[in-house]
Amino acid sequence: MNDIIKEELIRIGNELWMQGFTPANAGNFSVKLADNTLLCTATGVSKNQLTKKSIIRIDLQGNPIDENNDFSPSSEIKMHIEAYKCRPDIRVVLHAHPIYATTFASIGKDLNDNILPEATLQLGSIPVAKYGTPSTNDLSKSIIKPLQTSDAVLLENHGVIVVAENLKMAQFKIEILEHYCHVLYNLNNLNQSKRLTDSQVLQLIELRKSNKLPGRALIKYSNEEIQFK
Repeated sequence: MNDIIKEELIRIGNELWMQGFTPANAGNFSVKLADNTLLCTATGVSKNQLTKKSIIRIDLQGNPIDENNDFSPSSEIKMHIEAYKCRPDIRVVLHAHPIYATTFASIGKDLNDNILPEATLQLGSIPVAKYGTPSTNDLSKSIIKPLQTSDAVLLENHGVIVVAENLKMAQFKIEILEHYCHVLYNLNNLNQSKRLTDSQVLQLIELRKSNKLPGRALIKYSNEEIQFK
C-alpha cells in the first residue's frame, strides 16, 4: 500500500511541477497513513525528480521511522503535522507555490468573489494565513485558524496549502484554486467581472448539501454566509 501511495505522490509531484506549481525544489507533500505515521517528500528535491526513496515515513513528531541516510524530511513538515492535529478529518496536505494563487497570497486579503461555480462549490471563501518564516513554528501556527473554515489557505507572501481526504481530491482542489486565482487576476486587469448572483450561489450551496461533499468551505454571499464542515 505504501508503494502505491508513493507512486501517486510521484505522479502528482511531476504534474504539479509541469504546471509551474512547484518551481525549483519548492513545495512539499504528505499523506497520513492508517497507523498515524506520515509519508512526506524529502527536503531539497525537485517535485519532478521524486523517487520512492525521496518519500520518507515519519512519526507525528517529524522523526524518520525507516533508515534513510540519503534524504531528510521536508523542512516545513511542522506545518503538515499542525494541519493533521487541527483537522483530524484530513489525510493529505499539499503545499505549493502556484504563481497566481501566490500573487494573491502576497496581497494578504481573503478571496470572497463568487465568479466560478466550481471554485465556490468546492472551496468557498479562500482565507489568508498571516506570514510566518518558512520552517518555523510561526508558519505552522498561522494555518490553524484558517483551516477551521477552509480546505485551501493562502500563505501570506509565501504560497498555498491545501488539505483533503485523499490525494486525488487534494490535487483537484489545488488546481481549482490556481485556476480561480488566474481568472480573478485577469478580471482585475480587465477592471470588470460578472459575479454569480445570490440565487446562483444558493443553488450551489444546495448542490453541495445534496452531494454531501466532504471537507470544509465557507461560502459567502451578500451579507450572509454558510459554513460547511
